[in-house]
Amino acid sequence: MMNTKRHLAIAFCLLLFSTMGWAIDSAAVRAINDIEREALFPSRDLIEYGRAAAKANCAGCHGIDGISAAAGEPNLAGQRTVYLYRVLKAFQSGDRRDEQDLHNDFLNDQALISTAIYYAGLTPVKSPGNIEVPDNSQAAETEEDPFFSLRDAMRKCVKCHGETGNAGRSGMPSLTAQDPEYFVTSMMSYVDGSRSHKLMGRLVDQLDEATIRAMGVFYAVQEPVKSETRGEGDSAAGRRLSQECAGCHGEDGNTDQASMPTLAGQDAKYFVKGMQHYKNGERNHQKMFEAVEGLNEQDMID
Repeated sequence: MMNTKRHLAIAFCLLLFSTMGWAIDSAAVRAINDIEREALFPSRDLIEYGRAAAKANCAGCHGIDGISAAAGEPNLAGQRTVYLYRVLKAFQSGDRRDEQDLHNDFLNDQALISTAIYYAGLTPVKSPGNIEVPDNSQAAETEEDPFFSLRDAMRKCVKCHGETGNAGRSGMPSLTAQDPEYFVTSMMSYVDGSRSHKLMGRLVDQLDEATIRAMGVFYAVQEPVKSETRGEGDSAAGRRLSQECAGCHGEDGNTDQASMPTLAGQDAKYFVKGMQHYKNGERNHQKMFEAVEGLNEQDMID
């Protein structure tokens, strides 16, 4: 699971960078193409298609679990999706060769990306044998962590929001699994004053837009954890009241709109505080003001 998330994070970063026109050395990184974008959020059907293609074409050498049983054949489990896809394409085009040319007339693009997605989602295993590994942990962290350059900028976020954006303190919002677009909009609202919070305004004002966007991607691909702060209201009453919210935030609190926040699993105390701020004007948002104007404090708690 963690490997899949890492692959999605890297792919998402490449997509973000390429669409924003940031300068990247083309010899080191190529912008992902349309079919590679399917790897960002693969469907269950695509993964199953990849499994079937892998079983028919790859498992003999590389194993259906991506762990090779043949000497000299690479393990594929946990490899980066886009990397696997491009390697297969290179074999197909002749840019890479093997002794028997087994890959040259492999599958179509849809089957290739599906196979890559399938193997990328599998759990790798440590190679057997006594292999002496040099101490290059710092280099590995730098090279393999696509968000390494953000760590210093995010140090001040950790105390309230946790290492991965899952807040461990009551009354603090979790930042995980929100759409990057919403994250950026929220952060900028502390700068323009539409959200009133002196500390957040001061912290965000120290960051440039590129860093904020990259932080949004980081938090978006982290595994969300349900808040341990239990609500004190009537959940049945809350379900009835929340029907008015479903159009923007989803019936289960998981929105499908990029500009809207996901509410599912959020800290109950923070949620109530946020609603109060929309009602009293500390957060300036006309649509939210109209939505909460008729709610009393107990309604918000429910």
